[in-house]
Amino acid sequence: MRRIASLVAFIGVSTLFFLSGPSARTDEGPFYYLSPLPGADLVSTQATLIFRPTAAFKAGQGGWTSGVTVTGTRSGVHDGDWVFARDSKTVIFKPHREFEPGERVRVTVGESPGGRWSTGTFAFTFTISPKVAGLERETVTKLCDCVEPAFSGSRRGDYPLEKPQKLSRHVMPGNIELPAGFPDRTVTTLDNPSPGYIFVSSLTFRDDPPNSHYMMILDNTGAPIFFQKAAGRFTMDFKKQPDERLSYMVWGSKYFLMDNTYTVVDSFWAQGFGTDVHDLQILPDGNALLMGVDDQKIDMSQIVTGGDPNATVFGLIIQEVDPDKNVVFQWRSWDHFDILDATQLDFTRSSIDYVHPNSIELDRDGHLLLSSRHLDEITKINRDTGDIIWRMGGKNNEFTLVGDTLWFSYQHSCRRLDSGTITLYDNGNFHDPPESRVIEYEVDEVNKTATRVWQFRNDPATLGIAMGNIQRLANGNSVIGWGSTHPGVTEVRPDGEKAFEMEFADKVFSYRAFRFEWEAVAAAPYLWAKTETETLTLHFTKFGDRDVRTYNVYRGDTPNPTELAGRTSENRFDVHCFTGGVPLYFRVTAVDEEGESPFSNEICVTPDLTDIEASATVEFHPRTLNLKSKGRWITAYLEFGGDCERSAAEVDVSSLLLNDAVPADNHPATVGDADGDGTPDLMVKFDRQAIAEILDVGEDVALKVTGSVSGAPFEAIDYIRVIRPGTLAEDGERDRRPQQTVLQQNRPNPFNPSTVIRYDLPAGSGRVTLRIYDTGGRLVRTLVDEDIARPHHGEVTWDSTDARGTRVASGIYFYRLQGPGFSQTRKMVLLK
Repeated sequence: MRRIASLVAFIGVSTLFFLSGPSARTDEGPFYYLSPLPGADLVSTQATLIFRPTAAFKAGQGGWTSGVTVTGTRSGVHDGDWVFARDSKTVIFKPHREFEPGERVRVTVGESPGGRWSTGTFAFTFTISPKVAGLERETVTKLCDCVEPAFSGSRRGDYPLEKPQKLSRHVMPGNIELPAGFPDRTVTTLDNPSPGYIFVSSLTFRDDPPNSHYMMILDNTGAPIFFQKAAGRFTMDFKKQPDERLSYMVWGSKYFLMDNTYTVVDSFWAQGFGTDVHDLQILPDGNALLMGVDDQKIDMSQIVTGGDPNATVFGLIIQEVDPDKNVVFQWRSWDHFDILDATQLDFTRSSIDYVHPNSIELDRDGHLLLSSRHLDEITKINRDTGDIIWRMGGKNNEFTLVGDTLWFSYQHSCRRLDSGTITLYDNGNFHDPPESRVIEYEVDEVNKTATRVWQFRNDPATLGIAMGNIQRLANGNSVIGWGSTHPGVTEVRPDGEKAFEMEFADKVFSYRAFRFEWEAVAAAPYLWAKTETETLTLHFTKFGDRDVRTYNVYRGDTPNPTELAGRTSENRFDVHCFTGGVPLYFRVTAVDEEGESPFSNEICVTPDLTDIEASATVEFHPRTLNLKSKGRWITAYLEFGGDCERSAAEVDVSSLLLNDAVPADNHPATVGDADGDGTPDLMVKFDRQAIAEILDVGEDVALKVTGSVSGAPFEAIDYIRVIRPGTLAEDGERDRRPQQTVLQQNRPNPFNPSTVIRYDLPAGSGRVTLRIYDTGGRLVRTLVDEDIARPHHGEVTWDSTDARGTRVASGIYFYRLQGPGFSQTRKMVLLK
């Protein structure tokens, strides 16, 4: 059946069973299922052997495992451990060491005194892949803070080890400020949707927009009642399993399962292979169905004209793994599919993903349904023997299509419903014209007919060329995840009317979307930080717990901080007194009527020196400096807002430097309120001649003051005019005729609630605007919009309101002076 075959001949005694190919059935011998299959090649060096003996063999050969010999042509005889699986039908041999790449392995079941097979030997062989297996055999103990398995043992206070489950409808505090990058959601249809919440895991391609990868549980308004930033690149297939646990796939790693306290309690991965990202199904007996990726080097020039002799071909591995992480069933595409079964691939490429599986489903009769995107095929696989029962769609289709003229194309997410019908998401990549839809088939497995009984096509037509799914709800409605397109999630009734629809932001998608009823209370808070503004703010919440009284914030310079930085009854905490560029570690606990919770996830924040340290404002006098002036001093007035809760009186004058070169003079520093704004300022003096020696002539020359206030560094910048000797100007003069455009730094900066912006415009400047923008480039307010004909000294006050008179949030803003042929922009900071 395969394009790649390795025929094996056996020579033995008269009772030796000859099994000539990798698809040969084993029910005529002592075993009705074997893995690897007799005659198989490209077998992993980490292979375990799986046996399912027939009832007759088990009855007559109770101690048959003692007569099994496993011998490699290079590695010799292998000893190992025998495991009897929980299903009472599967026996597993786990070799103590790996097989050698490229060798042939012979397995013999020898004599067992008094047994049926005592007069002879049963034997088979398989061939190991030339590739050295290098993927995980051990559990990854910790990927990152958000997926650490179970509790770490770090418990606070009186929190009980065996905490009773406290179920609660999730209610998110109204003042939660979501993390930067959290994707926007817009509900466009809300017409009596089904009970429950929307489960999605957002992803973007090439991280555009950045930091938008989150697992989310959303209510019908799009508001999150739970979220968690993706570990690694992103997470996929976030859903509730039949056993009420939540599962998700961390890209490049494995599947994790969380209980209803959002605690990771288990994980599954493909044993000996890279774990495929597409699907995990937890079975009623606790076993898990999942898939693995097996890439092999194949000489495609022997298969197609122009083929690459060193092509990488990706095979499929299906595994059923029990709770003890034993593989009790394994199925390989190498044994059953031909590489050329793929429908739309260029077989001369250097990389060929000929199966591309995207769902595995337990059928009602206990066998398996596999969806293979690149085969355009749904395959039914016997879960007892590994044989293919039937194939629907693609090049090997065995079914007649009824009620439709169009088979599915590059489909996703095949599911068997309780009614017996099969649903799938038809991506429709190669339809004419391309269009995505969801389909429901009634399948007659005896007469091999597939009758379309229902479909839904979006209006206007939608094309999601990748990902996507359909979930049938108990009330007959269907939830559709449209994959790599918009809309994001739709719930439709059987008559095709929409009950719910939600859009994500542009370029944000979800692999699948589901609706589940869900109640839970988090065991510990979830923590994140926001540093867009020139403050550092922690945000946290204990999802689902409406009884939290306070949060305890722990801070440190090293991981696992235990120093209590403060307590708050709110869901946020402003961090004070830190140094730009120096990492800080944080975690929090929640205190409710049951005591103090375990620690939250830990985050490490490294404040940006350029953003965080601009906590002071400075104004210099005189405003114009003559390089040959005979004056002795230039005076600076330093002022602090709320940052670090410090005042001008706490400045270490000996630490002050102007432009990293000129220290503050010994002239007595004075604390006062020179600008009359009610905030103390510190007057310090710098040597005028020393400053003149390091400055160049210019209309807008920066003077930077750095120093320390109670051990915390700060930086403040002001701009003055520097002129050559002989220039007609007096110190402090502002009624001169401007010869060029100058946009001054606003003062004060940072400010709250208002600041003054000054600017100079020469004659004939034309139509001039002065506008405020936020960090996203959105217009906040226009302060000036007028024609300038004469030389002009402008001054305008911004009171931190937008065009509607609403106070804007704290943060960084930009103001831009623009006219014909010129544009100048500066940054300012609003602190509240």
